[in-house]
Amino acid sequence: MDFSLPAGVSTDLIQYREVINTHVKPRLSAWNKNREIARDLFQTLGAGGWYGLKASNGDLARGSALREAVLAEEISKTSPGVAVAILAHIDLGLSGLYHLYCIKSLRRALVPIPPNLQSPPFLSHLYEKSLEAETSGCY
Repeated sequence: MDFSLPAGVSTDLIQYREVINTHVKPRLSAWNKNREIARDLFQTLGAGGWYGLKASNGDLARGSALREAVLAEEISKTSPGVAVAILAHIDLGLSGLYHLYCIKSLRRALVPIPPNLQSPPFLSHLYEKSLEAETSGCY
């Protein structure tokens, strides 16, 4: 049986290692000292498509679970604390938005939703507040 990684995952892993070497390792001791991770790391990961969610044909699509596991393992080799912060960002933040978005899309396709219920103000307020934070506060 062949247990090697698919070519796409192997290529992503090599590129992700470059991101870790460029954006994480040089700053890790400062983050540990300050007990926080700079916000721009999360922005860099999002801009690079490392969160596993992609816009495709006007919809959100999740990436491969194998890819996500391999990338999580790779960052945890450098810093388990940074890995936990990234995984929390993905699993607690982005996954919720993904599921809410998918449910809303499905409901719009099946049943008309009154305009006052289409965009819950509490969600956008919470998401905007999370984006205002300068650091994650995780170490």
